[in-house]
Amino acid sequence: MEQQWLEPWFALPEASQVAVEAELRRELVPCHSLHAVAAVAVGRSAASDDVLFRLLNAEHEYALVHLTWAGRPERSEKWPYTELYKTWHDFLTQRMQQDQLEYKE
Repeated sequence: MEQQWLEPWFALPEASQVAVEAELRRELVPCHSLHAVAAVAVGRSAASDDVLFRLLNAEHEYALVHLTWAGRPERSEKWPYTELYKTWHDFLTQRMQQDQLEYKE
């Protein structure tokens, strides 16, 4: 199934994925829920520093992560802020559609 992106979300170009994935790894502390999870950056919000990652071999298929762009591990497992979604449909209906409504206001 092809993913449908709604503004302000857009598919992250492959050229940007490596840098975003590297920043995620820099920010995670060992006790963060994504620390040992393989994650591929797939989308980004034009309205914020939110990035959508597809998780590999994890209970949830997607994670929305609010990167801080600190370039170093955060001091708390609460950062970078993370929301988990079981499926693409869950992310679409529980988050992206609401972001689109707020973005168009």
